[in-house]
Amino acid sequence: MSVKTMVGKNVRAFRKHTGLGQEEFASIAGLNRSWLAAVERGEVNVTIESLERIAAIIGVPVNVLLIEGADKWSQVARHK
Repeated sequence: MSVKTMVGKNVRAFRKHTGLGQEEFASIAGLNRSWLAAVERGEVNVTIESLERIAAIIGVPVNVLLIEGADKWSQVARHK
């Protein structure tokens, strides 16, 4: 799996865990909704600055978004 795809899966899973839709999440992060959607699909490169914004809203360290399988952590947290 490419890093872009992995980051996208993680961002989507953790965003959904927050209960926010793409539009609201992007607005809070100061990002464009269509760009966020492209990130979640693994279609674009993400800057460190954007990852920091996303991670801050999600409430995880930036490095968590770079870990393969981290998207599963949000599902475990949701069931607790």
